[in-house]
Amino acid sequence: MPAAGGNYALHGPAEDAAKPAGEWNRARIVKIGDRVEHYLNGVKVVDYVWGSDDWKQRVADSKFAAWPVYARSQKGHLGLQFHGDRIEFRNIRVRPL
Repeated sequence: MPAAGGNYALHGPAEDAAKPAGEWNRARIVKIGDRVEHYLNGVKVVDYVWGSDDWKQRVADSKFAAWPVYARSQKGHLGLQFHGDRIEFRNIRVRPL
């Protein structure tokens, strides 16, 4: 099951748009209001409404249910994650739309 580009543990990507290991992927996350879209290499792979009933149910059914403040704030820190394999980031930009 592909995971690259997904909303970790809540919304998996609709398709595997990741490039092979050793090639750069281009990711973009757009949030306008409560609508969130994830793009990987120009392909929209995830689309959801943050805070919707569906979102709340997914959080409640996930490991994040134990964290009462998970995804409750409109502002905060940006975290980049990996799971032990080699990873590199470049050209990270965050801007209001």
